[in-house]
Amino acid sequence: MTDIQVYTEAEQDQRDLEQSRLIFQLDGEQWMDFPRELQWMTYLKEWHVRGTRICRLPEYLALFTQLSVLQIPKNTIAELPPEIGKLTELGDCENLKRLELTGNHNLSELPFELSSLKQLLHLDIAENCFRSIPICALRMSALQLLDLSHNRLDDLPQDMDRLEQLVTLFVHKNNLTYLPHCLTKISTLKMIVVSGDELNSIPTRLCRNPEIKFIRLCDNRATAKKKKKEEEEKKKEKKKNRWREPREEEVKKDSGEKEFIELYIDSLKDRGERKDAFIIIR
Repeated sequence: MTDIQVYTEAEQDQRDLEQSRLIFQLDGEQWMDFPRELQWMTYLKEWHVRGTRICRLPEYLALFTQLSVLQIPKNTIAELPPEIGKLTELGDCENLKRLELTGNHNLSELPFELSSLKQLLHLDIAENCFRSIPICALRMSALQLLDLSHNRLDDLPQDMDRLEQLVTLFVHKNNLTYLPHCLTKISTLKMIVVSGDELNSIPTRLCRNPEIKFIRLCDNRATAKKKKKEEEEKKKEKKKNRWREPREEEVKKDSGEKEFIELYIDSLKDRGERKDAFIIIR
């Protein structure tokens, strides 16, 4: 377990306090499965697993009833076990606050059992293959941030106003042509980021609401065909050599774009400017 980091956020005198802050971290493509010893570390509160070749979460995940953060981006996970939804049932524990499944690429569904995660605040399922918002996500009543960017969404459900606590919504890099009127009913909504190339219908109350930062990203149309061809070539190359191809460029691009959005949003907060902002990404 030399590549596994288990560490404390602060030194504690008492062992139980020390264990309550332990974090599990696993990195690197050499990992194809979780270490056997992990199943006995049920006191862990956070999992951070990134860039491995692990394709499935272990069934014993349900035993980690104190888990509050589950970050598993840039792996090869194609499905989630129903056991993950039982985290809130064992010992009446409802601690999971943050779930990140970014960039697993083959992931297209979430188990309905995740509906039981009633205290989840942050759900990131960007860079996957979702064609619609998972039903369980619409039942996460405490959700404040939902990142659905870089998927295959054609539309958003008409009952999205069920997310009564939603503050931030990322839906850029999809195939959306309109935004549903129900979004205007979410009084807590403060930020929406969408792609503007195909978007032709936006509720007026949404984009002109001074309380909402409305950020519309547009690609340079002159290079759209070139970009599409490059993406197709990359996919072909990825199929030829799935594990050798580095994802570094893709990660840098996605991270850079997200950082740019966050910096822009911060600058708007500082300047107190209008919230119906439009950005051109070239």
